[in-house]
Amino acid sequence: NEGLPLPLGGNVIHKRFSPALRRTVSDILTASIQYSLDHRPEAVQHALQYARDMGCDLADRFVGMYVNHWTLDYGAKGREAIQRFLGLDRESFIRFYCQISAGRLLLAQAQNGYCIFWDQLCTIHPVKPHMCRKWPFIESILIDAGNWHSMAASCPGMRTDFTEDQIQKCVSDVVKIG
Repeated sequence: NEGLPLPLGGNVIHKRFSPALRRTVSDILTASIQYSLDHRPEAVQHALQYARDMGCDLADRFVGMYVNHWTLDYGAKGREAIQRFLGLDRESFIRFYCQISAGRLLLAQAQNGYCIFWDQLCTIHPVKPHMCRKWPFIESILIDAGNWHSMAASCPGMRTDFTEDQIQKCVSDVVKIG
């Protein structure tokens, strides 16, 4: 990708929610992320309780991979990485794959409310955002089987045939590795 960032994730809000609610949620997420960036030492200290014997310096480096200025907005360079992968000029990429939300240019959702790049699988897999790479194996989903089933009910990329015991085993395995 010639030095361009690999977008690590993105937050999306289903179109079934009103634009006002989507903007409110977006503003809350932005404020929360900005707060963590502005209070990094405290955020790292908080994260240490989940770090599984990881030292403060390593935890700080790890957190920095996921919470950084790209988290607020992967910006023009992140969009360019995906645009180049798709072989499109900037204007075409924006016209076909982006939308404005809360005053920011974001990847658009398809008519069905899912990611615009989802078509039974991720069509931009080599350059997909990091959060998408980790999905659905993120702590907030794995911590409770109910969270898994709730997310699986709305995400076409998640399997719905896992039992609670299988989910708990996965959580246990991740905790041991982490």
